[in-house]
Amino acid sequence: MEKENTEKSNGKSKLKIFVIGGIIVGIGSYLAYKYFKKSNIDSIPIIKELEKEAQIEFIENLNKQMNDEKLNETDQFEIFEAVFNQIPTLKNEASILDKFLDFSLISLKFKKNVNYMLQNDNIEILIKTLKTLSEQEKKEISTIKKNIEIFQNLTKLKKNTEIIEKFIEFKGTEILSNLIEDDNKELQFASIQCISWMAEYNPRIIHEISTKSFLKRLLNLIQVDDIEFQSWVCSLLNDCIMQNKYTIEDITEDTVRILVSLTQNKDIKAKCDSLLVLSSLSLINEDFSVRLCKNENLLSVVEKHFLANNDGSPEAQKLVFSGASFIYAVAMASDENKILIRDSQVIPLLLENLDKTKSKVYREVIHATKACTISSRNTKNVDIMIELGMLEKILSRIDEFTDPDVLADAAVIIGNCAYADENYREKIREVGGLDLLLQFIRSEQEKVKSNAICALSNCAMNEQNQKQIKKTDSLSIVVELLESQNVFVLIGAVITIRNIARFSGEKPSQFWMSTVDDLVNLGVVPKLLALLNSEDQSLQQIVSETLIYLSNHPRVDQEIRNIAQYK
Repeated sequence: MEKENTEKSNGKSKLKIFVIGGIIVGIGSYLAYKYFKKSNIDSIPIIKELEKEAQIEFIENLNKQMNDEKLNETDQFEIFEAVFNQIPTLKNEASILDKFLDFSLISLKFKKNVNYMLQNDNIEILIKTLKTLSEQEKKEISTIKKNIEIFQNLTKLKKNTEIIEKFIEFKGTEILSNLIEDDNKELQFASIQCISWMAEYNPRIIHEISTKSFLKRLLNLIQVDDIEFQSWVCSLLNDCIMQNKYTIEDITEDTVRILVSLTQNKDIKAKCDSLLVLSSLSLINEDFSVRLCKNENLLSVVEKHFLANNDGSPEAQKLVFSGASFIYAVAMASDENKILIRDSQVIPLLLENLDKTKSKVYREVIHATKACTISSRNTKNVDIMIELGMLEKILSRIDEFTDPDVLADAAVIIGNCAYADENYREKIREVGGLDLLLQFIRSEQEKVKSNAICALSNCAMNEQNQKQIKKTDSLSIVVELLESQNVFVLIGAVITIRNIARFSGEKPSQFWMSTVDDLVNLGVVPKLLALLNSEDQSLQQIVSETLIYLSNHPRVDQEIRNIAQYK
């Protein structure tokens, strides 16, 4: 028993020593850390007075500490602020400046440092540093690239226009433009990447940088035999085309040949970026789009290399996005292309991808699907798409999306199907498309509401659909839309009422009489008469037609007379 008590006592003593020892070590570490921090911060103001080698060694040590995350954000910021303020004094010392830029890049992982860099004076410091470095006779390539990378990373981190506006304000675009026109491939590449990233968040940078010499140089750079380089050139080239900086006449045959060739390259970014350039060119020139589909056989390329085999991976989604963008462009460019699309396997693959894509990619796929349903000459595309279950596919997933572009496109597709064949108006109601439109005309999104009411006007040329509109108390919404400030909403609402007001046979049915009674009770007549004063002549004509149809009801005829007499 005594031995047992002695062992317990010894155990407690050891535990106490261990705890005390831990506390001492902890205090020692804390004091060492505080001394380390203080000595670092206190020494920063005199860096510029150190010998060159000592300056480099000091910054290298700080870089290691940043990477090892030995400093918390507050302490790190104090050091960063003091170090960053030394950059203007070192702009002629490239080797030292290189280390300072390394330090700045590492420091961007802290939010405080990012916000500090975005202050006007600091952005100007970085741009002036870049200007000085780029104007040196013997350029320090690595240092310039790091300077550019800071701007690129700031753009990625903030994901807004703030950094880009400041970059433009302090003439950063001119520096990058000059570097792209330089003969150094590394600097060209870094500058093109940076501008492409910035253009994603603020297209204004394209307007600022697009001088004639720059645009000509960019076209020449597509010929550089380097896939990654060509891919980034394509990305920037597409931005410039979308901002109307090029015409089709600017694009040489060599450029077209290279772009078409890149669409079949193994590198996914190169494939996608080159196809997006061809898509943008197709939108600005119909003949060029037909050439791509006919002579260059690009529809077949898009089928095999972009739309097929979507396994859900990020790479496959990128390919589908680019492929759908191309189909949208060529379908919108020409009815002839829609026929070529119909004769290919594009439509089945598009509809298949309606089941497999999400968010941004789905938006592009439904965008392309919509384009294929639009035709002024025939409706065979719609026939095929209806048969392949397009409506059911769209309606089965529509609740997953809040993107107004997706919802608006869904409305257009339903409207185009209703316009294509009167039998499809029945199908639209049966699969739930009519109820969706009646939901959409109540939307707060103007684009969704506008497209939905126009689609509803096509569906309203069917008595069973009219009964559904009436049953869901949607007539009142349609009449309310006659007071919209949006002319497209107005036209859609008036045409919907006009199509309801039409009747077949020698005399109106009881349902027709009842429906017009409801419209009169909702105040449709004075609202339509007010629209006769619209400056839009096409709207005036549609309103006149609608009033003529409605006046077959005695109440409407009498109300028109009463209002005219009162005036």
